[in-house]
Amino acid sequence: MDDANDAVSRAESIREFRIIPEELSTEDGQLTPTQKAKREVVEERFGDLIEDIYADVQR
Repeated sequence: MDDANDAVSRAESIREFRIIPEELSTEDGQLTPTQKAKREVVEERFGDLIEDIYADVQR
């Protein structure tokens, strides 16, 4: 993560992340046949983790 952040500006950097409790799969409909994440499906399934990342952000 440090190497990735060194290559981008602060606005583009990874500041916080969560590890999902399961592996994504095409069988569960979370990945396309070319192994790309289906954003809508992942957001629906792991929305609570996504919300947790932004919970402390002050607007």
